[in-house]
Amino acid sequence: MSLFALFYRQVGGLLFLDTDFALLRDPYTQLKAPPLSRASLVLMPDLRGSATPVNAGLWYAQGAGAPSSAARWVVEQVARRTEAVIRLPTPRKQLPPYDQAMLNDALASASRGVSTASYMCTHPRVAASSLCASGGGRPRPQLPWLREDGVRWLRLSVPTARNTSVEGGGGAAAQAPLGERAALAPPSLFPTGWEAQRSGALSPLRSDAPALVHLLGARRSGSSAA
Repeated sequence: MSLFALFYRQVGGLLFLDTDFALLRDPYTQLKAPPLSRASLVLMPDLRGSATPVNAGLWYAQGAGAPSSAARWVVEQVARRTEAVIRLPTPRKQLPPYDQAMLNDALASASRGVSTASYMCTHPRVAASSLCASGGGRPRPQLPWLREDGVRWLRLSVPTARNTSVEGGGGAAAQAPLGERAALAPPSLFPTGWEAQRSGALSPLRSDAPALVHLLGARRSGSSAA
């Protein structure tokens, strides 16, 4: 995650994905065309009923390498918060929260203007740490999606109310470029988990296959294997 943030600062655009993805067609034909070409971040929705609205297994950041960019702030916050969490001592057989909680916290912060750590602070070990000294234990905020051009969007800005316990520094927020937005990818691009496989997206007979599919293990004829 920290390497993602470093490369993003240098080149201003990166596609981040887990190793359990299948590439079925070129995603850039949609990412570089309207309306998604107007998004600084393109995100994949999480499974319905999940505790987090956005899945961290795949996301795309483009054209926002400036230091004042809100999208860059989100990427760097995910890296910084993830590194802070994995340094915490954790009892055996108790996994720390992973980067998905940090991504949703960073998105909630940038879309609402107030820094939050509510998703990562639901984990008991993190909740008891200094990382959750302020902002922890609060209800997880909903992301304020807007719908336009058939896509769900978030308006992004660097939060003016900061949380130095998780952000790794304070000071006044820089003015982010106007109009920065994050987009939730349509099913034709990054479909959600099992939903793509249940719809037959992996069939070689499909001419309308999505660009990337999150495998989440192989499922066939009602059975599954991780």
